[in-house]
Amino acid sequence: MLTLNGLTPDFELIYTLRGHSQAINVALFSSDGSFLLTGGDDGVLNFWDIRNGCLHQTIPVPFHGPVLSAAWTYSHDLKRVTGVLFGCSNGTVQYYRKHASEFVFVTIELTSSLPGGVEEIAFDAHHSRVATANGGVVKLWHLSPDGVLTELHTSDNEDSMISSLFFCEGGEQLVVCYLESHNVVSFQAENWALNWSHKLPRRIGSASGLPNGTLAVTNLASGLDVFNFPPTQILHTYSHQVAQNVRLQIATLCNGELLVVGSDDGKPRVVNRASGNGFDRALDHGMGIVSTVGSLQQLGTSYVVSAASEAPYEVKVWSVKTASNLSRGDGGRPGRSISTAQFALIAVLCCLAQVIASRFLFASVTDGESGSKPFTIENLTPPTTPSQSLSSAAPRSLAILQTDAVLRLTETCSNESPTLL
Repeated sequence: MLTLNGLTPDFELIYTLRGHSQAINVALFSSDGSFLLTGGDDGVLNFWDIRNGCLHQTIPVPFHGPVLSAAWTYSHDLKRVTGVLFGCSNGTVQYYRKHASEFVFVTIELTSSLPGGVEEIAFDAHHSRVATANGGVVKLWHLSPDGVLTELHTSDNEDSMISSLFFCEGGEQLVVCYLESHNVVSFQAENWALNWSHKLPRRIGSASGLPNGTLAVTNLASGLDVFNFPPTQILHTYSHQVAQNVRLQIATLCNGELLVVGSDDGKPRVVNRASGNGFDRALDHGMGIVSTVGSLQQLGTSYVVSAASEAPYEVKVWSVKTASNLSRGDGGRPGRSISTAQFALIAVLCCLAQVIASRFLFASVTDGESGSKPFTIENLTPPTTPSQSLSSAAPRSLAILQTDAVLRLTETCSNESPTLL
């Protein structure tokens, strides 16, 4: 797993994906590292294979309008991708179930009779609940094993735009963030009771609940704010120039210590909170608005995706490596190392082998003085005839055995469980 330890990570561009003709609104990795899902204003949903960057499947839904939001669905243990939910501009949400290696249509549901698209979707695998946001109204649904969506609760219309919503506390709470009213509200998912409500000082372009118990918010005015959670005070503000009034998404890695924020100038910005340097890196995606970002953290390699809202509508995937990964030259893979105990054992065995070699050498010299063939450098060469002295060849043979034993021991130690540096 990627760890920072104060180091600034490097981002290596590994894929440039082209499969959309209009602005891209969705870019989501599946948590099992199999797929990258992208969707946009062209009414197309693309599934990309992360292993090779190839297009795996395309779902066109042009009659339902632009794809505005999406969420993967998972098994209860969060280990297996079961399908995908996505919302369109005509107010419908669709569910495609994973069958073998393809995603097949199961159901479509109209979330509201009012005009407006499905701005946000969230899925809770623990209770198979789905939350949708449409025209400022939040609805909670239950997704049955056979793919049927059943409405459970509906919120009041507080704001015309919901910028973010997500489940937390093991799916027990649903957090809703409102763009214009600046409010962040938490509902009890089981009975739809209000847990708390807090008003932030600025508008909420996008928000993300971080694993370290904080809340990151793009504020549409000066950059990125990080709050405690529930959000009662600002912990940090990371400022950057805001040229256009665009909602910028947030991606997170390293337990919330590494944040990637979309941009209005073609260069998504990176915050390494562990270094304390603020925005200390930018990803050179291209030109124009790149508002959509996403992330995936796995054992060994982590990824970030950026997707353009303006032509040429490219999706770019970056692998993330710390400086320690790069210095080993292993492409970010976990390295092998020998522990202190293993090194000490090798040293002791080397010394023991040296003592044994010295005793054989002394015995060989003594035999030479008592009438056997004298010990010389030439006698260290391997015997070519059976009549050559075995005692004179012994030091070289022992040295070969000694070297081979040490090499084998080193190899054995190195082949033990990998140790992350």
